Amino acid sequence: DGAVPLAKLVTHRTTLGDTPRDLARWAHEKSGLIKAVIQVG
Repeated sequence: DGAVPLAKLVTHRTTLGDTPRDLARWAHEKSGLIKAVIQVG
């Protein structure tokens, strides 16, 4: 059907409020991050 299985690709999640902290941490770790999702709302 062409749908992308997001649940299998998303390796990291964060909230909008925690994004600055988590992005900085992920930029330095560089291990295991395939796709990160920022949850809004």
